[in-house]
Amino acid sequence: MSSPTATYDIVEITDLNGRNLRLAPPTSRANEAISVLLDAFKDDVIANNLVGGREELRKMTMTTVVRATIVGGKLYVALDPEANVVVGTACWFPPRSDFLADEKQQQQGAGELFTTLQSVDAGLHTWWMSTLLPTLSGVTNKYLGKNAQQNYKMENWSLYSLSVSPKYQGKGISRLLVKVGEDQAAAQGVTTCFETDNENNIAIYKHLGYKDAGFDYVPGPPGLPGYNLHVMVKGI
Repeated sequence: MSSPTATYDIVEITDLNGRNLRLAPPTSRANEAISVLLDAFKDDVIANNLVGGREELRKMTMTTVVRATIVGGKLYVALDPEANVVVGTACWFPPRSDFLADEKQQQQGAGELFTTLQSVDAGLHTWWMSTLLPTLSGVTNKYLGKNAQQNYKMENWSLYSLSVSPKYQGKGISRLLVKVGEDQAAAQGVTTCFETDNENNIAIYKHLGYKDAGFDYVPGPPGLPGYNLHVMVKGI
């Protein structure tokens, strides 16, 4: 593993095989990104809720996140140039895009995921459709939108997911992955926003210039706990 003073390359994956990246190893960078997400979110409340506590659904869910971001948003990864591996990911969605908001994203695993959810756990599938997805699209508008018709995320840069491999946490990698979206938003004169359930990190986000615009309680799927989903915004 790299030394604490190591530098990390931030690059965008623009195809599903990751062949465009310099230093690309035989294995796909997209697959490495999926592995980082699985490792980083193995104890996360929301990540556990997404799969209803079912371990066999975790890889399918994270694969959908990565593939959907590549075709519908911007997937940035942090590379450790010494170890030549992906150590962090950021799923950014620029203006006129949002997570799972178009047919291309649906075709990259989302359709299969929802079919599987409906087959193995109808209650979990209902939670996705009636609670999770409406909350993700609505809570940001509730606290940041000017009116009911506005889709705030579609007008600004939104961060759906941010992850760093546990072995590499505390090295400033998250800040680099956030900054790549912030810089583009600033150049376009728009804001950056995201939702988080991690109340322990809110003070860190505020230190980075984010404002906690408000939060809603999100009930969990059957048998699992709910959580507070905070809306963070920068650039207003």
